Amino acid sequence: MIGFYCGSWFDYRQDARNCIPGRIRKQFLAKEVSKISMIFVKAAPGDTTDSVIRKFTRKVISEGLLLELKKKEFYQKPAEVRKEAKKELERRDRARRRAKASR
Repeated sequence: MIGFYCGSWFDYRQDARNCIPGRIRKQFLAKEVSKISMIFVKAAPGDTTDSVIRKFTRKVISEGLLLELKKKEFYQKPAEVRKEAKKELERRDRARRRAKASR
């Protein structure tokens, strides 16, 4: 979460309204702030440490948290994001055409 400290640490939108000049404030408030997800794993009686770690790993993978972290590890310019999306669309289109031709 992106935040600016101006006194109220718990309400980032309020901080943004008070601390950021107009044009930048609009851009900041328009952006979607990613959700912070907490993963809890309860250990059942008789569970070993390894089994609890396996449960945790499965939950992390099923929530898609690892993919999101890898995606956000480095900043990508908006042009790069658009370029990758275009490549992905072209790849899917080629796959559809190939599947249609093989029928």
